[in-house]
Amino acid sequence: MPHCEQVRHAISAKKHCLESMNELDEFLGSKMNSNSWYDEGFSFAQEMLESFNNADWEQLKMETPAKSLEWKSRLAYCVPIKSDLYELEIMLSFANCGDKELFGIVVDALRSFEITETNKELISQSNFIKQA
Repeated sequence: MPHCEQVRHAISAKKHCLESMNELDEFLGSKMNSNSWYDEGFSFAQEMLESFNNADWEQLKMETPAKSLEWKSRLAYCVPIKSDLYELEIMLSFANCGDKELFGIVVDALRSFEITETNKELISQSNFIKQA
């Protein structure tokens, strides 16, 4: 691929990443009552996450620490558990935030998570086991 094509592709990928993150950020931060969230909101957010590529997950991982507790809870509730390292890292970071409700959501979500050797190492390095 010629250099100009590579640059164009990189710019396009970054733009897609920012658009994906902005759309998810707006949706998770929107004012929505609990019934709307649990009835249909979480599935819409889950669909957004399922279309994320690695760059989107990296961006999400970088931005989540600064988000509100409600935003994090919504994300934890709808993360599609595919036994992916990005998902696990985000969920473990939420488990370490000190909020019992968010910790409970994380525990529920991780019950269906496939534990691989890499995942075991990541879990053992976190404070998750100490809190459980």
